[in-house]
Amino acid sequence: MTATSDSGSPRESVREEAVTLGFAGLIGMLSGLLTAGFLLVVHFTEKLIWHDLAHILPGDLSETSAAVVGVGILAFGIALLFRIVGRPTEFGHAEHEYTHDGRLDPRTFGPIALWSVFSLASGAVAGPEAPLIDLSGQLGTFVSERLGLRIERVTVMTYAAIAGAFGGFFGSAPVGALIAMELLGQHAKKIDRRTLLAGLVSGAMAYVAYVLASGTVLGPIFVFPEYGAPRLVDVAFAVPLGVLGGLVGIGYVVLRIRLGAATRSLRESPALGVVAGAVTVAIAAFVSPYLLFSGQSQVSVLLETGLKYSALFLIAIGIAKILLSAWHLSTAYFGGPIFPLMFSGACFGLAVHQLMPAIPAGVAIFALMASLVAAALPIPLSATVFLGLVGQPNLVSVIAIAAVVGYLVRAAAMPKAPEAPKGVRLGASAT
Repeated sequence: MTATSDSGSPRESVREEAVTLGFAGLIGMLSGLLTAGFLLVVHFTEKLIWHDLAHILPGDLSETSAAVVGVGILAFGIALLFRIVGRPTEFGHAEHEYTHDGRLDPRTFGPIALWSVFSLASGAVAGPEAPLIDLSGQLGTFVSERLGLRIERVTVMTYAAIAGAFGGFFGSAPVGALIAMELLGQHAKKIDRRTLLAGLVSGAMAYVAYVLASGTVLGPIFVFPEYGAPRLVDVAFAVPLGVLGGLVGIGYVVLRIRLGAATRSLRESPALGVVAGAVTVAIAAFVSPYLLFSGQSQVSVLLETGLKYSALFLIAIGIAKILLSAWHLSTAYFGGPIFPLMFSGACFGLAVHQLMPAIPAGVAIFALMASLVAAALPIPLSATVFLGLVGQPNLVSVIAIAAVVGYLVRAAAMPKAPEAPKGVRLGASAT
């Protein structure tokens, strides 16, 4: 029988899907442009505070001393923002809003954008993924609603915009679609195959828009040590390393919950919360550059020079990064934990290799990065695909096993989603 034009016919279904994917491509291009513009502003502000300010301020100040002054200025800006509009959002709130409403309210776009730029440029241990979820998701909702799309398509376009932001940022459409799915998809009914395809198309178009806007082709985010042919013993190493990373990831989740409860009074007082966060950034600036920022650009530097450090130093830096990330996200700053956790995983992996040279450095690093992130967020699929693409393809088996083990450790220790204190969200891990 030939297909008819009835609304339930195969031909009509294909037409509907094609229209949805066409909108997803448009949303993806806009999301890629937004991502490029947002990161450009962040990098400009960061350069201004951490490099140029020393030449602007009077006196013979070092770059670090001048940057601490800049951190204070940004902290004042955050406090003023909180005083005027209140705290614009919470880490993980967007995921919950999407789950319950199928959209993200775009009315807080401006305050969130300003808060995010100040947070990321200040040197706080936070990554751009949380701001990208809020900003791109709100863009997707705003554009699709202005186009008059029905609510089902608004939900798909909101997801597609977020997938596009990650697809452009990570330089990979599949990574964008997967990470958006795992961060947003607490309930499988929200993310079906058609929605995933929309995310894939959006991520592909976002990457093109991102490259055109930035003028450069994206290279690998991390540069890892070379690794030869895969060995069965290395896959076996991934199991205990995955357990270790899973335990550290659980520790991070528990720490976020405890700090969220302990800092509630700080969060209710904008000035105190900002001071509590900014003071630790200032101290970290004088202690070690590894204790600043998300760690995204520091991983490659660490891998080039890390073997000259002792295992004890690497473990200490990895723990300090986790503590600062949890503290900054619990006080005044807005960002995500993915890159700080990956940086800590790289520190722990190098330390394991130093203590047990029989375990190759690449195996230890990848296994701990993957399992730590997979347990803390939890996003085992995204961690596997992302690290497999940016690292050595020969280590995909190690990454996959470690990520699954880390996720299972998390599931066994926390069969139910942990309950966060009132006003504190934990992203994909929260109820």
